[in-house]
Amino acid sequence: MPGPSTISRGNIDPEVILTVNIAAGTVATNTVTIVTVAVPGLVVGDFCSLNGQQYLWAASQPAINLDPAQAWCAANGVLSVAFQNATGAAATQTTPLQYILNVARAPNYWANNPPSLPTGIV
Repeated sequence: MPGPSTISRGNIDPEVILTVNIAAGTVATNTVTIVTVAVPGLVVGDFCSLNGQQYLWAASQPAINLDPAQAWCAANGVLSVAFQNATGAAATQTTPLQYILNVARAPNYWANNPPSLPTGIV
């Protein structure tokens, strides 16, 4: 084929993996609580996926039965996380635990926004 070519990246570019420390606080029985965390470089429209690192938590904190049900960019530089408690009792997490945050951004987003990448918690 004549001419230059580029690597096929699909519909995201870039994709960044970060670790963030979050404390959910107290979540009542069968409810959801939203917690916000500063993540510099995060912009509205970014795809955010949050996963816990339970293998790191076992030594520092007992099972707390709180799941990060949803994560999204509520405002530039702000990550919102909905913690769900589907148990029969209130659950409290006061010690921040480490989560893996996956951030993906559409490549055409760069046209209207400055090219800054998420860098983690301040």
